[in-house]
Amino acid sequence: MRMHPKALRVETSDLAWIAAAAVVSWFLATMPLPLATIALFGAIFAAYTLKKPQAGIIALAFTAPFGSIKEFHMAGAQVTSSEAVIGLILLAWLFRMADKRQLPGFEAGWLIPLLLFLGTITASLWVALSIKSALPEIVKWVEVLIVYLTVRSFSDARWKKLMAASLVLGADLEAAVGAWQFFTRSGPKGFILNGRFLRAYGTFQQPNPFAGYLGIVFPIALSLSIWALMEWSGENKWKRWGTAVFFGASTILILAAIGMSWSRGAWLGAIAAAAVVVLARPKRSSLPLTGVASIGVLSILALKPELIAIPGVVTQRLSDVYTLASGGIDIARIQVTDENFALIERLAHWVAGLRMWADHPWFGVGIGNYPVFYNLYNIPRWQAALGHAHNYYINIAAEAGIIGLVIYLFMWLGALVVLFRSAREGSNFQVAIAVGAIGSIVHLSVHNGFDNLFVHGIYLILAIAIGIGEAGKHSEAE
Repeated sequence: MRMHPKALRVETSDLAWIAAAAVVSWFLATMPLPLATIALFGAIFAAYTLKKPQAGIIALAFTAPFGSIKEFHMAGAQVTSSEAVIGLILLAWLFRMADKRQLPGFEAGWLIPLLLFLGTITASLWVALSIKSALPEIVKWVEVLIVYLTVRSFSDARWKKLMAASLVLGADLEAAVGAWQFFTRSGPKGFILNGRFLRAYGTFQQPNPFAGYLGIVFPIALSLSIWALMEWSGENKWKRWGTAVFFGASTILILAAIGMSWSRGAWLGAIAAAAVVVLARPKRSSLPLTGVASIGVLSILALKPELIAIPGVVTQRLSDVYTLASGGIDIARIQVTDENFALIERLAHWVAGLRMWADHPWFGVGIGNYPVFYNLYNIPRWQAALGHAHNYYINIAAEAGIIGLVIYLFMWLGALVVLFRSAREGSNFQVAIAVGAIGSIVHLSVHNGFDNLFVHGIYLILAIAIGIGEAGKHSEAE
């Protein structure tokens, strides 16, 4: 009996699965049992991610903040588990294209501004003194592109909600680690506050990126809390209440951990992001809740007006921001103390970045090359480069010139336009996640005035949030 030729055809993905199964089986057979067990679970996760890349996105919500716990070195570069997960996501995307035998349709959305910025920093390689320093920065934005395109292709609302909840849960776990450090004073002595507490830094090694990561997720949790409270009535009431409690408690925990970080940039970013989340929501959905919250706050303050008093140590901390931004310090002559060291060090790196930009106004010194050129522009007393200018606007201007700075700003403006459109046209959940992502960009924009938040996988969290936040018209059926 002859079989029909179509019955003998083997799909590309089938061949890939057979080859992968053979390789994994060989490795498992030659490994010690404990290592083989870990590898088996890893292989199961990899297989599921190749079938359902949504699982890889959910994993990124945890590997991005916690991946720095264990880093690997490959070809002179630091690699975390996030890179492995992104590799699986990319393979799944390629398999999907191979099965369909066609390229996916790319609608505009945030894609064009993102590609324009990626192309600009890639072009800066022509002026870069160190290609080795430049490539990791370009890889970051390639990863952002992969994650963003993958997330926005999902059409199933259940997966989108799971991904959003995973972002918040990952921040909850990170905040819990920070709270434990704060109260138990578990960490470097240099982070101790008034002999009683310790600046929370989580798994980020430093308080500022820790607070920056939480600040990116905070407006998402806040917006989803408002959404959950507005959706509490109807069927599955207990499930809806559970959702509201989860997002509400998460918002409080994340905000508290931002406070424990003692990061001025994060404080200002969180305030701005919270205001935008409330104001950016469609008035029909936010007005009742805003009114109730306002009445409650005013009632509490009327009964206990002393609550409005801000501790002096906090006001002093925030006043340092004005001093830093106004530039009213002669850093070449000022006496450095334990109290002003961080402030002066940051300002010294601003000056070095501005000097670089002045000498290379159009194209900069090359992406990732700020630390390479630092010793040519530093203030004499500040010879140790911290890796970036502690102000991303100065940093990108120094590395990619005025062209790079303008396109960087255009990229985020493009993201805001896309998200505001989604907030007007989408479902209630789509509105909530879009508004939350807008708040994330606002926090990023404020905090990046005092730091560089494109570290430790924080940029992947942004890519996920923007991808979920885009309107469903960019999605393809699953």
